[in-house]
Amino acid sequence: MKITFCLPGLKRGPVGGYKVVYIYANALCERGHEVTIVHDNTNLTGRRWIDRVFLFRILLLIFLYGFKPRWYKLDKRINQVLMLNGFKMDKVPDGDAVVATASVTAGDVNRLSAKKGKKYYFIQDYEKWDNSEEDLIATYRMPFTFVTISAWLKALLEQYTEFPVMLIQNGIEFDDFYVLKDIDKRNPYTVAMLYHKLPNKGSKYGIRALCKLKKKIPELHVNMFGTMKRPKNLPEWMDYTQKASKDELRYIYNNSSVFLCPTIREGFGLTGAESMACGCALVSTNYAGVREYAVDGRNSLLCDVKSENSLYKALKRCMEDNNLRIRLARTGNEDIQAFSWKSAIDKFERMLTVEKEKI
Repeated sequence: MKITFCLPGLKRGPVGGYKVVYIYANALCERGHEVTIVHDNTNLTGRRWIDRVFLFRILLLIFLYGFKPRWYKLDKRINQVLMLNGFKMDKVPDGDAVVATASVTAGDVNRLSAKKGKKYYFIQDYEKWDNSEEDLIATYRMPFTFVTISAWLKALLEQYTEFPVMLIQNGIEFDDFYVLKDIDKRNPYTVAMLYHKLPNKGSKYGIRALCKLKKKIPELHVNMFGTMKRPKNLPEWMDYTQKASKDELRYIYNNSSVFLCPTIREGFGLTGAESMACGCALVSTNYAGVREYAVDGRNSLLCDVKSENSLYKALKRCMEDNNLRIRLARTGNEDIQAFSWKSAIDKFERMLTVEKEKI
């Protein structure tokens, strides 16, 4: 099959949603399909000067090294198309399937001719940050076959569309994320956390909870990571790794006893799942996406959203009850093994194949 994924603009560092698309693209290419990735970067050409500087740097890197994401290794057989001055429909190859991967690409994909392929809309979150809620919901009413990663998003989409909505949960890259350091031999006072500037990631609540815990447990050590430079407001006693590689992430997870996820809203939550695969006990807010793999009291401690005090209490429980921490971590590690990328890719490929046979 000839399959095209349409992504929005380039990303300078690791982004979970892009990573998921790249995983599918690599796997489908490996299975013999002809895969194209379109990066529609037109949203940068009319924005503020700092984005134009970034665009100039991207063009320079393309000239020197060719176009490819520097933070993720894509199969060399994948055809990559970069659009800079408007979405050019003739640059999208004719094929069997074309997949919109964000609300800002849905309109363009919807307008493509039928010869570009059966149209899909892959939704990984409720993307209110890219456009107005009204415009976002309008994309949910377009004539796509929808595919999403969590039950809450499936239920949401079914409120707005009469077209099929497929649920395919994310997998975990178990070749990259696994237990290296025995769970019961870890320093119980170590916590890892992803930092993100988007408000829906809830980082400020996590940092406040950790600062409060530090006063109670002075030996607390925090392994923070994120794509941006070290935040100026981050306490000096917290370690910070920018744009961590897979090897660095595996090391961070394995050298932490607890993973803290203060998210307010998210489609799934890859880092929480990855941390469980590496043997962390998960302390998370009880946002909808995390409930795809986290069960309070069984393999995690789930807390009130936007509550630094609730996060603090759960962290404190793990610090003061090492048996609880070990039990949560071991059960979490066992439970997360069910989230196989092979299974997800099988379902995604089957969906494309079945839909093609209907045409």
